[in-house]
Amino acid sequence: MKGDLSIGLLAFALGACVTSPSLSPAEMLAANMADTFETAIGSDDAMRDRRIEIASLGTGEWLYYQVNHKSDLSVYRQRILQLEALPDGRVRQTAWTLNDASAFVDLWDKPDMQAALSLDDLSAGLEDGCAQIWTRDGATWAGKVDPDTCIITSTRRATQIRIGADSLLDEASLSLAERGFDLAGDQLWGTDPGDYFRLTRAE
Repeated sequence: MKGDLSIGLLAFALGACVTSPSLSPAEMLAANMADTFETAIGSDDAMRDRRIEIASLGTGEWLYYQVNHKSDLSVYRQRILQLEALPDGRVRQTAWTLNDASAFVDLWDKPDMQAALSLDDLSAGLEDGCAQIWTRDGATWAGKVDPDTCIITSTRRATQIRIGADSLLDEASLSLAERGFDLAGDQLWGTDPGDYFRLTRAE
C-alpha cells in the first residue's frame, strides 16, 4: 500500500477518506489516519496531530504518531501505533512507547531513522484491555477505549483508575475525547460525556 499512487489519488478524490474494497480494514484505517490534523494554531490552545505510515514492525499496519501543542507547538506526545484487523471487521489499535522519544521527534523528516526503527526501540504501552477498537460506518471511523476493561495504576493519584477514550475520524476531521474514572465509575477528569476536541485535516 505504501507509495501506491492509485491509493494516493483515491484518498485525494474522496477528501482523504479511503474506502477501497481491495484494502483490509486495517489498511483502510491506516490510510485515513495518515494525515495532519490541527486546531487553533498560534494560540495557547493549539494542537497539531500528525500520523505517518511507517514500515511494518510486525502484523498489521504501523504508524508514527506525534502531537504538538500550545503556541510554540512543543512536543506533547509520541507513540507508535499498530493496527490489526479483527475477524469481525473491526480494527484493534495498540500504542507502543518509544524508549528514547526525543530522538524520534519529527520522524517524517528522518528517513534513515524510520528505516532503522525496530521493536527494540519500543516498549509495550498500556494493558491489553486498553487497546482502542475501531469500527467503520461508511466514511466514518469510531474508536473506543472501554473504561470497563482499561484499568491502570495512576502514580500521581497512587490508586487504580479507569481510562476511557473516544475518537471519530472522517474525511474532514479527527475528534478526540479522553476521560478518567475511579473504580466505582465516577468521572475524575476529561471531557464531558458526548463532547469532543475536534481537529480538522490540514490543507
